[in-house]
Amino acid sequence: EPPSFCLFLRKHLNNSKILEIQQHDFDRVVEIRTEKNILIIELFSDGNVILCDSQYEIIMPLYIQKWRDRELKPRVKYKHPPGKIDPFSVNFDYFRNFLKGSEKKLIAFLASELGLGATYAKEVCARARIDDQMEASSIGLNESIYLFKVIQTLDKLEPKPTIYENFVSPFPLESLKGSEKGEKGSFSEALDEFFSEQQIQRVEETEERIREEHREKMERILERQKEAMEKWVEKRKEKRSKADLIYSHYGTVESVLEAINRAKSSGLTWEEIKSRIRSETTPEAQVIK
Repeated sequence: EPPSFCLFLRKHLNNSKILEIQQHDFDRVVEIRTEKNILIIELFSDGNVILCDSQYEIIMPLYIQKWRDRELKPRVKYKHPPGKIDPFSVNFDYFRNFLKGSEKKLIAFLASELGLGATYAKEVCARARIDDQMEASSIGLNESIYLFKVIQTLDKLEPKPTIYENFVSPFPLESLKGSEKGEKGSFSEALDEFFSEQQIQRVEETEERIREEHREKMERILERQKEAMEKWVEKRKEKRSKADLIYSHYGTVESVLEAINRAKSSGLTWEEIKSRIRSETTPEAQVIK
């Protein structure tokens, strides 16, 4: 059963021709433009999907959201999130001053201030041969030049999609050298294999959990059966012991039963029979006592 927003998108986008797909600046925002609409996908925070008309007026967002500088709700103009620095377009002087003015460690500066993320921030430091735990403001001129050059080359590397344990990169990473799981001809193929393997692993984990739960259930049943069996074995021993006692005194037991039956046949009550047994000294009476 498709959710209502999915049905809403189908109504507006079915059979539309995609004219353009682009990333907005150096931000985690994807725009898919059709003849009549712009579908905006925000890939940060909790994420959002916003359908706009061709002039960026919001028709409907998946989630209505409000920040200090912008609002996502129907019938308002869509505003992009506040822009971040594009590390591939700034000049060296700007980069140098930005770096010197930071109070963060180098890896945190590259990851958040430049928007490279932790993986590529670490990769930049590895390629520049600089300790990523240094204070950003303490980086010298020569090291700043190395960093700047490495960042600029990332945008020009020849694609060689590489799959790692928990990550897919469009090019091999020196910081993860030796931990590659495979290479693919295209980034889409690499992503497909990576996420397919994750899905397979999730299915296998679910099946293993079900098997484990079933095994535990069977073990509990087996344990109860063992306890019941032990109880019945004890009862069997007790009954066998009684039967052996009866058999070893068969003659006496038979005489007792015959004597009681005779007394009953003669019309005596149980109380009279008990009273007579208490007063007699015959072997049968002694056995009953």
